[in-house]
Amino acid sequence: MEPADFGLSQNLTSRLRTWYDAWDAEVLYEYGWGSPENEAAWKEEGASIAMQLREEVKTFADVEYEE
Repeated sequence: MEPADFGLSQNLTSRLRTWYDAWDAEVLYEYGWGSPENEAAWKEEGASIAMQLREEVKTFADVEYEE
């Protein structure tokens, strides 16, 4: 399935991809976060993405975000 299958906006789709890419670039499974600032920024963006996702799917899904 693709984000468009759920009616997600292009903006949200792009944000999700960028957020994932930031996580993937950190190579967390080997070294952990490159800095506390990178981790904090990633978590902050995740919370913001969750709010947008919640708004976009509110008619058919519930969204919860946990750090």
